[in-house]
Amino acid sequence: AIYRQLRALVPPGPGVILGSPQLWLGMPSANFRSIVLPFLLSLPLNAQPIPFETALNLIDPRIVLMDPELRHAVAAEYGPPFWDFMTAHHARVIGEVPGYEGQGVTVYQLDP
Repeated sequence: AIYRQLRALVPPGPGVILGSPQLWLGMPSANFRSIVLPFLLSLPLNAQPIPFETALNLIDPRIVLMDPELRHAVAAEYGPPFWDFMTAHHARVIGEVPGYEGQGVTVYQLDP
């Protein structure tokens, strides 16, 4: 039921969708990218790490699925750069799906 509700909120031809890996199976788009990707690209353990903000810009999401796990991960380490990115791309809530992991998923749409 949650996946159906999320698919209904995501506009057709959405561009890149960024969200938790658990949500990938429910998304119709081959353009889904795991939120883990910008974190991994920015790790100092990487052979050639890049700043978190640069990773987000390279991924260039148009939709962000913010679930409780992502909220926690962003708040713990990357809050300011993540929210600066969202603000710079005029992120706006286009819907919410309750009941996922006890809190729900907020769907943001971003401008290029």
